[in-house]
Parts: sequence; structure tokens; C-alpha cells
Amino acid sequence: MAKLVDVEHDGVNLVEFFPKGIPDPDGGWGTWHVKPDALLKFLGTLLKHDKIPGVWVFPRGLPPQIDGFDVGFQAGSARER
Repeated sequence: MAKLVDVEHDGVNLVEFFPKGIPDPDGGWGTWHVKPDALLKFLGTLLKHDKIPGVWVFPRGLPPQIDGFDVGFQAGSARER
């Protein structure tokens, strides 16, 4: 879980993270804000993890001007199947 939350790229910011499991979190969910030019590289990094989280991508802005993307995730015990 820590590897997933600590992913660092230019143009990527973790804006929320909610762990699941007390006292020892074994999952969680959250959202990254990703700049348009960083999205493909960032998704490629996520696919290299041992356990790929459930991910969804939502554009921010109005077409044709997309300002960025919200990339949400669920991992570990928080992941819905």
C-alpha cells in the first residue's frame, strides 16, 4: 500500500487518501490529480505494481480544454470486485 501512495511523478499529486483497517491498514482508496501530459506515464507506472489497484480516470475541465484528470483508486481490502 505504501508503494502505491508514494508514487511520485511530475504533474501528479495525491490529494486524498483514506486507509481501511485499524490499527493496521490493509487497503484504502484515494485520488490523484494528474496533468494531461503526465497521465500515460503515470498509468504505466501503476500497471507495474504487483497488485494493480482498481483505477478510474475522470477528466477535469470542459472539452476541448481538459485541465487535468482525477485518477481514483481502490486497493487492498477497499477494492470492490
